[in-house]
Amino acid sequence: EVQGISGGAGLGDSAGALASLKAAVQIRESLVASEPTSFVDRSLLAKTLGPFGATLAATGDSPGSLAASRRAVSLLEAVVAESPGDAQVRRALADAHFYLSNRLSSEGDPAGTLGEMKKALAIYERLSTSLPADLRLRAATDADARAIWTVHTRAIRISAASHYTEDELDDVVLARLELELI
Repeated sequence: EVQGISGGAGLGDSAGALASLKAAVQIRESLVASEPTSFVDRSLLAKTLGPFGATLAATGDSPGSLAASRRAVSLLEAVVAESPGDAQVRRALADAHFYLSNRLSSEGDPAGTLGEMKKALAIYERLSTSLPADLRLRAATDADARAIWTVHTRAIRISAASHYTEDELDDVVLARLELELI
């Protein structure tokens, strides 16, 4: 992905980045196919699908990006189910849900966006409270949770904008956030 990704640091070669990531995904897919129960191979495939999906989106392949994002979430959900105590994998799952929410937002799916954001936020919050000893991971997780709340608030505003005046929107956002905290 260093070769080039829209909005990220790179060398400006999005086609090269896409080709490299596609090859990486194919290699990881073949490793998973040869050992379908490998925790490590499935985790690494899911983590490779994230930048692959981002690069697909940057190069205009929205359906491919969405499919890669959904596949990453699916793989990480299975891995987390097998090893729920692995904080790094749980954080990767939260990140995958958050990225999928961004993809769904780009596709004009506010309900899907909010659903994925809520899943990500719930994982970030559980991680934050369960990681008092790992200060670096906890700080990163807390920052992720704050970012989700910011985006979540914007998403509520967007989904409600067509139904309310600008003055009413703040009250609607606060009411929805309060309901979600109950």
